[in-house]
Amino acid sequence: MPIDWALVELWRQDLAQDRLERIRAAFLAGKIGGLDVVRSPAPAALRATANRFLLEYWLAHRRGAMPPVSAIDPVRLAPALGRILIVEPVEQGADFRYRLFGTDVAAVSGIEMTGKLLSAHPMPVELVSFGLALYRNLLARPEPVQTVNLPPTKLYSSWERIVLPFAGADGAVTRFLVGNTGFDQDGRELHG
Repeated sequence: MPIDWALVELWRQDLAQDRLERIRAAFLAGKIGGLDVVRSPAPAALRATANRFLLEYWLAHRRGAMPPVSAIDPVRLAPALGRILIVEPVEQGADFRYRLFGTDVAAVSGIEMTGKLLSAHPMPVELVSFGLALYRNLLARPEPVQTVNLPPTKLYSSWERIVLPFAGADGAVTRFLVGNTGFDQDGRELHG
């Protein structure tokens, strides 16, 4: 199904105003499940070990509103490496490209997106549209954001994500470091 870019913009506006009703209704109608969004969560609020590590790393390297993109160091991020996505805006947020799609995320989801555009992701269009709207919103309002998707599936019971913006030399967001962890029906973290 093609992306409805007008809907992406509407959802971006909803996120900017901390309104989730329309997005949640679309998730339910599309049988995607529930959705929670938390702005600037505390590390202790994150269930996933790797996501807590990433948020603590982001906070420790922050200079002003966010850390510099040079702080994205694979060696220092090793404890979370298989669960990391690195996402880059294309044409000021017209779309977003996966520069890295973590091996654990690819193994659990069965999808490898490194080098591909978010708009080309094969997941349900509601999830792609939400991702586009969230990243666009964070270009204007850079802060950590936790999302939790509660899908109606037996593959996993919840999917926790932490989205962390990083600044380029001009102070604008040039990359997102995104931690992803799925949980099974018993609340255990899924591994690839």
